[in-house]
Amino acid sequence: VYRWPLVSAYSVSKAAVVKYTENLARETSRHGIAVFSVHPGLLPIGLAEPALAGGPPDGSHAARVYALVRQEIADGRGADPARAVKLIGDLASGRYDALSGLQLSVHDDVEAVLARLHDVRDDGLYVLGLRTLPAAAEQRRRRGRPVPVDDGTARSA
Repeated sequence: VYRWPLVSAYSVSKAAVVKYTENLARETSRHGIAVFSVHPGLLPIGLAEPALAGGPPDGSHAARVYALVRQEIADGRGADPARAVKLIGDLASGRYDALSGLQLSVHDDVEAVLARLHDVRDDGLYVLGLRTLPAAAEQRRRRGRPVPVDDGTARSA
């Protein structure tokens, strides 16, 4: 889930879908039902169409949003709708059911995610969650990684 300044309601609703997916996957797993949330990429259809076609008057809220959309596509975060369709079909095939509950994107190498499922689960990847310092330190410890030492210079907010 990415930050989208200027379209907060849209961003928050996407975050809610990701969290709902995680919970629903847990609830339905005992029935053999896999649940995924899919980020199709920024598609050149739907909401992006007006941004790519031109735009509203300079300085308006819509003009700023359209500029953001155009910049995201220019930065390589756009996607071909066919890639989104393929990802959804691949997930529906059952091959990736072990990834149930994750947020997957057309930009992800789903085979690599599946191959590293242990790391994905251990590190809380492809999910929306709050990671705190103690939890991160414990994860590092379990994985045999060095844990930063508190030298007493850290201050609380």
